[in-house]
Amino acid sequence: MTKMQLVFAGQPAWSSKDPPVQPEKTQTRNQSVTASEPVQHEMELRLPAEEAFPAMTDGEVMKLREELIKRAFRAVVDGRVSRKQRLEWGAWIASDELHPFSFAVCAIETGVDPQELRDALVTFVRRHHKSFAAEIPFTA
Repeated sequence: MTKMQLVFAGQPAWSSKDPPVQPEKTQTRNQSVTASEPVQHEMELRLPAEEAFPAMTDGEVMKLREELIKRAFRAVVDGRVSRKQRLEWGAWIASDELHPFSFAVCAIETGVDPQELRDALVTFVRRHHKSFAAEIPFTA
C-alpha cells in the first residue's frame, strides 16, 4: 500500500495512521514569515493492492443480473418507493441499450426475452397497480 502523508515545512502535519500533528510555531508574535521561505507539500496516496478487488465469478454475475431485474420490478410496483426511483427503474427497464448490466442483457442472460418480460410487467402493473401504470415509460 502507498502511504498518504501531508508535509508542511518539512514536518508531517497529517498521516492516515497517526492523529493530526500540530506544526511547531516557528515565529513569535512580532515576527512575520517571509515570502521566500519554501513550504513543502507532499502527498502519497494509499491504494489497495490489486488482489483486494477479487474478480466476480460467472455465477455471481448471473445472480447480480437476476437481482437487478427483481429490484427493478419491485421498485416499479412498490408504493413505498419514491416516484423518482420508480421512474429511474422504469427507464432502465424500457431501455434497449446493450452493456453488461443493461435490462436487455440481464434478461437475455437469465434466459428470458426482454420484450416478453416487459409485457408481463405491463400486464401485472395494469391489473394490480393502476395508479403506477401511467408513470412507467413502456406501458403507454
